[in-house]
Amino acid sequence: MSFLQATKAKLCFVILSLTLFFISVNAQTTLTPGDVAFTGYVSADGANPDRFSFVVLTPITATTVIRFTDFGWRTDLNAFNSGATLESELVFTASAGYPAGTEFQISGTSATLIGGGSAGTVVYSVGAGFL
Repeated sequence: MSFLQATKAKLCFVILSLTLFFISVNAQTTLTPGDVAFTGYVSADGANPDRFSFVVLTPITATTVIRFTDFGWRTDLNAFNSGATLESELVFTASAGYPAGTEFQISGTSATLIGGGSAGTVVYSVGAGFL
């Protein structure tokens, strides 16, 4: 193998390694049924927004997105009843990686860790289509 061929092979290996590293670093956790459990809910009382808490039962990575909705489920369509004007959706995005057993609280558009500290971002929408 010539010097030029060896250099090309090493360069290809480095590029492939870096590509795989960055793909795995930026990948969010794919959750399955049973990976999240609700631990509390308090309905809005006029002065305070709805708030609820949940625990992840599997580790999650930074940028993991978890969607919560009050859209009704339509058994005739096997889909959410999206687009209704009074239905809403909260989209939580984790700001860091968290181990299994981490508990979060969502209050309005803020996400905190139970025990203190910011946990990520929350985007709230009303009447939007469920994605």
